[in-house]
Amino acid sequence: RAPYLALTSPTHAAIVRIAATPVLAASRERLMLLAHRGRYMAIFDRGRWDQSMDEHQDMLTALKARDSAAAGEIWERHLLNTGLSVSEALSKAGD
Repeated sequence: RAPYLALTSPTHAAIVRIAATPVLAASRERLMLLAHRGRYMAIFDRGRWDQSMDEHQDMLTALKARDSAAAGEIWERHLLNTGLSVSEALSKAGD
């Protein structure tokens, strides 16, 4: 999973940079500082791993097709699912 983490963070950062929305970039930066540990823990859940891989594949397909509407929906779903997984992982770690 180390290669995944090495590639996914810069990819997400590039998408945010391309969006050219300073508020989004600042929000992502703050959230990533808080979520790094939980995000790492979350991908060790096999179900989330498989789901995340599917989301990334769907995103690549939408980007290659230049389908911004689909890419936006996939991105939103991916972020929501990641947030839920991070929250669950951190909650379990606190038990």
